[in-house]
Amino acid sequence: RCVGENDDAAVGECDGLGDGGNAGSSVLNLLPEDRLPYGTDVFIVVHSGDTSEGDFTISVDEIEVIIPSNSFCTTANQLFNGETFIGSSQFSETLRDDISLPTCGVPGGNMSPTVFFYYYTEFHYSDISIDTCTGTAFDTYISVFLGTCDSLLCLASNDNSCGSSSVVRLAADQRQLRGTQLFIAVHGVGTESGGQYGLTVTEIGSSEPQNANCLSAIPLNNGDSIIGSTAGSSVLSSDLIGCDFPGTASPVVFYSYVIQSNSPNVVIDTCLGGDFDTAIRIFTQSCDALTCKHDNSCGSLSSVSVTDSEVGTEIIIAVHGANGEFGNFIIDVVESFECNPNGPQYECETSFTVSTDHKCGNNEQCAFVPNPLDLGFCYETGTNCGCEIIQQSGVTGGEELPAGTYEVVSIAVNDDGFESDICSFRVNVVDTCNPSGPDLYCREDPIRLSTSASCNLDGQRCAKMKDSFLATCKDYENCECVVFQVSGPVSGDKLLPGEYFIEVSAENEQLYS
Repeated sequence: RCVGENDDAAVGECDGLGDGGNAGSSVLNLLPEDRLPYGTDVFIVVHSGDTSEGDFTISVDEIEVIIPSNSFCTTANQLFNGETFIGSSQFSETLRDDISLPTCGVPGGNMSPTVFFYYYTEFHYSDISIDTCTGTAFDTYISVFLGTCDSLLCLASNDNSCGSSSVVRLAADQRQLRGTQLFIAVHGVGTESGGQYGLTVTEIGSSEPQNANCLSAIPLNNGDSIIGSTAGSSVLSSDLIGCDFPGTASPVVFYSYVIQSNSPNVVIDTCLGGDFDTAIRIFTQSCDALTCKHDNSCGSLSSVSVTDSEVGTEIIIAVHGANGEFGNFIIDVVESFECNPNGPQYECETSFTVSTDHKCGNNEQCAFVPNPLDLGFCYETGTNCGCEIIQQSGVTGGEELPAGTYEVVSIAVNDDGFESDICSFRVNVVDTCNPSGPDLYCREDPIRLSTSASCNLDGQRCAKMKDSFLATCKDYENCECVVFQVSGPVSGDKLLPGEYFIEVSAENEQLYS
C-alpha cells in the first residue's frame, strides 16, 4: 500500500510519487537508485491531490539503460599496452564522490558516473601514459591509483591535457616495478557528465639488463670501453647504501673491476657518451655490504678516480641517472700504475746461428756462445718503474759448445716483481766443415800414356807419368778442402806398359777426410 502526498517519495513497495506536471498533470521520473531489474512488476496508483475526480490519460516511457560492467573497482576491465578501449560511463552504478575514492586532485562534489580499469606494468620503471584523447565525447577526468580496491592510494590524475580529454603521464618518481597493478578511474568533470570515451595505455620500456643486480655485475678489464643502458633495471639508486645522491631515484646497473697494481690511479667514466645525465658510484666489500668510496662527474656525464685501493681489491661500479633519468651510455675504465701488474713488455731475442771455428773435446768442432749473450730488451708501461731480464735456463755467454740446438729461456721482471710472459729462443751451433770429410769426385776416364824412345826403364821402352787431373772435392759452403794422392804413380815416374791404379782422398780445413 502506498501513501504519499505532493512530491514526497512513496513508502513501501511504491518507488515514487509525482505531482504537479503541466496544467495539473503529474510526472514521475525514477531516480537512478530506484531503477529496477528487467521483468519487475510496477504498480501505479493515480489520484488527485484532494477529493476531486475525473478522466485522465496515463503513459509510461521506458528507455533501456545499459549499466557498464566495470561500474565498480572490483569489476574493473583489464587494459593492455597500446590498445584502445571504447566504452561509455553513462548509467554507471558508481558516482565519483559517492564512494570512498581518494580525491586525487579532483574537485569535491563530483557526482559524475565513474568506470574502472586495471593495468599491469610490463617493464621496470618505464614511461607510461594513460589518455582519453581518442573517441571521447565528453569532458573526461582520469584518476590513477595503487593498492587494492579496498585501499586505493592516489598516484596521479589529469583533466584537460588534450582538449577536454585527459592524459596522465607518470612522472619519474611515479614509475613502478614490472608487474605492478594500476587502477584507473574514468569519470566526468561535472556532476552529470558522462558518455562515450576511448581509453588507451601506452607503456614504453626496455627488458631488464643482465647487470641490473649487483651479483650479476659485468666484469671490466683495464682499457675497456663498453656500451650499456640503465633502462629496464629493477634496482633504483635509492636502494643503494651510502653515497647519498640528491634528486629522484633512477634505475641502476652494475659493473665490477679488480685493482691491478699497487698505488693505482683508476679512472672510470661515461665521458665518451651518454644520452642522459649519468652518475657513478664506487663500492667495495660484498654486494650485501656495500661501502661507498667515490662519486664525481664530468659535465652531465660522470668520471670517478680511485687511488686508495690495494692490488686485488674488487670494486663495484653503479651507474644510474640523476633525477629519475635513464638511458644509454659508454663506460670506460683506465688504470695507470707505477708498475704494470701484467709485467713489463719484453721483446725477446730471436733464435740465431753460430758456426764452429775450432775443434774441442773428442775431435768435435766447437764454437763459443757470444759473450754477453743478448736476451733481448724490456720496458715498463708504468709511470715510474724499471725492469730487468732474468735468464732461467739454457746456455750462457762464452760457453764452448759442439754442434747442436740449445734453448734459452728467460723472463722480464719489473720493480714490483710482476713478470712478463716467458721468452724462449734457440742458439743453433752448426759445423763449419763436414765431420765426415768432404765429398770427392774422381775423374771418370783413365789416364792414357804412350811409350817413347826417349824413355828407357830396365832396357825397355817406357812412358813418363805426367801431371793430370785426378779428382775434385766439395765441403760445406764456408769450408775449404784439398785433394791429395794416397797411392799410385806420381808425376815423373817411368812406367812400363801396363795398368796402374791411383788412389786419392780429400781433406777439409778441419782435417776431416
